[in-house]
Amino acid sequence: MIHEIKGEFNHVYQYLKPEDEDILLIYKENAFAGKIIQNQIVLPEYKDFYADCLYLFTIDHKRFFLSKEEIETNYCTLHSVRTALPNELGFAIMNGYHIYQWMKHNKYCGCCKSELILDKKEFMLVCPKCHNCIYPRINPAVNIAILDGNRLLMAKHQKDKPYVLIAGFVEYGESLEDTVVREVREEVGLKVKNIRYYGSQPWGFAQNIQVGFVCELDGSDNITLDCSELYQADFFSREVVKNEIGTSSITGQMIQDFMEHKI
Repeated sequence: MIHEIKGEFNHVYQYLKPEDEDILLIYKENAFAGKIIQNQIVLPEYKDFYADCLYLFTIDHKRFFLSKEEIETNYCTLHSVRTALPNELGFAIMNGYHIYQWMKHNKYCGCCKSELILDKKEFMLVCPKCHNCIYPRINPAVNIAILDGNRLLMAKHQKDKPYVLIAGFVEYGESLEDTVVREVREEVGLKVKNIRYYGSQPWGFAQNIQVGFVCELDGSDNITLDCSELYQADFFSREVVKNEIGTSSITGQMIQDFMEHKI
């Protein structure tokens, strides 16, 4: 998965000044500044633009800064990093985009309309007038592998989209397990049992924390499709399941693990 990196990820909040060799993360809408050459990610350094920037984190002694400026240069789609190497740079791009989106959508205080500033001690935006604090947004979501013996439930959201797992966001008042039960009931009209934790993954592309669960079908396999959410859903035997999305995401890794008899 994209967050499984070899180097140490250190995001302790501190004020650091950029140096020439530091990596500069630059974003424009849903794209990042850089190139992908023969499936290898190439990112600009601070010395390439000398942009006003903010220190974010260090990966294996390499420091990453977020540009506060949009710069006219070559941009690549965020989706392209999901299969590119090395994982360390893909992970950095994802996390940088998470903070870019957070800062982009939180410029003014929602209580008194004053302009927000970065706090000096914690990684948060704070209102200098009313002291309202805003932390980076993290949306909890579940990814669900529903098993029926040797079969896995897979679904697609549109005709031309790949098959994935049932997924959805946690609502207030719910445990993660409650969300699993509700999402399965709402999207495919099924009941599940023996819900167990699989793993989790930060997914900064959407400001999410993805939590994987494996469960078993409880009762009938008669699917009632929520057509506002899904185009198609069905159970597929292990012999015919295909992983169309790779293993950069927890969903893809869960599908791969099912194919390899690991779940």
